Amino acid sequence: MKMMKRVLVATLSVAMLFVCTVSTSAVSLSVEAIKQRNYESTDGYTKLFETFELNGPTANPAYPEEYGGAYIDDSGILVVQRVEQSANMTRGATMFTKASLSEVTGLQTVKTATVEYSYNQLVTANNAIGAHITKGTEASAASGVERIAEGKTFTGEIVQTAIDAKNNTVVVWLDDISADSIEAFREEIYDAPYLAFELASEERPTYQTAYKSGKGWVNDIGSIGFPATFGSYSGFVTAWHCTTSGTNYINDQEYGTRIDGSSTLDYAFIRQTNYTDSVSRGLYDTTKSLYSGGYVFLVQGSEVGRTGYASGYSTGKVLYTGVNNILGDDLMETDCGSMGGDSGGPYFGSPSYSQPNIAGIHIGGYNDVSIKTTYFRGMSYLFNAGYRI
Repeated sequence: MKMMKRVLVATLSVAMLFVCTVSTSAVSLSVEAIKQRNYESTDGYTKLFETFELNGPTANPAYPEEYGGAYIDDSGILVVQRVEQSANMTRGATMFTKASLSEVTGLQTVKTATVEYSYNQLVTANNAIGAHITKGTEASAASGVERIAEGKTFTGEIVQTAIDAKNNTVVVWLDDISADSIEAFREEIYDAPYLAFELASEERPTYQTAYKSGKGWVNDIGSIGFPATFGSYSGFVTAWHCTTSGTNYINDQEYGTRIDGSSTLDYAFIRQTNYTDSVSRGLYDTTKSLYSGGYVFLVQGSEVGRTGYASGYSTGKVLYTGVNNILGDDLMETDCGSMGGDSGGPYFGSPSYSQPNIAGIHIGGYNDVSIKTTYFRGMSYLFNAGYRI
């Protein structure tokens, strides 16, 4: 009898071990499957985004009135939201049925959801509040002293705003989220039922340039974004704040001149005039290279990769879109890491792929490496500017 018990216990132990092993393997496979689905959903969102009638990189996009935003959920599936009732249906609700969305995105699986507020409403509020944030390297938020002089009761600092499509809100980060501060904000800055308030950290993001010599440094302070053409010219794209109006250098060698870009939106195209070698599509600190001719528009929840000559390769997810802070307007926020010297470096979708698509360029982050938050300029601006990889 004792022998039978021992055999039974041993058999159960082996069975439990087998179950645990199978379960662990299934979870591992599930994670990879979710990532793959996330990549496909990001590609699908890119196709959807391209159907919207946009007014160019510096103007407010004209999203359909019934569009409530989109995001990729934790299972990797694209979720497209629409307003249940809209007074000005521009295309009719049929555009946002599962069947229509599958046809537009090319996805077999896509979710739909109804929300109370349109994406246009969120964008309008986000832009209006973001206008109160002073941008630039020497900027500080709108001065409380100035507001006191004007007889204002809201004297706090508006640190950042962003669109949280998943929760159908505009998030506002303040240095004081007391009831009095929020009440004054709503009375004097902006009031809407879809605002959510968060307490800002004491740290502030910064442009991430740092003097470095050698490697592939742009003017010894920043990173190359990606090789590109602009009309008939060849060159590369990087952050404006890494460039100069005169000759620009790579590896301490003359490369060329800045012939296009935006200091406000912080991107620039450097035309090749002197450099003997072409800029490679290879991604620093990886064996990957950017896909020639490819691009992708990321959305909240998209898997993303980035690299720079300071910190190297890292991956994460897009946390927020439409971010306004000291670095600029309409940026994207991720949970990747970065360091000084990474400014201008590339972001890309589907980071597990050997040839991922370009998704944007690095603008800034926190020089405290323990803070895993970065900001980048999305590809829609660079594509609309006429840059092609």
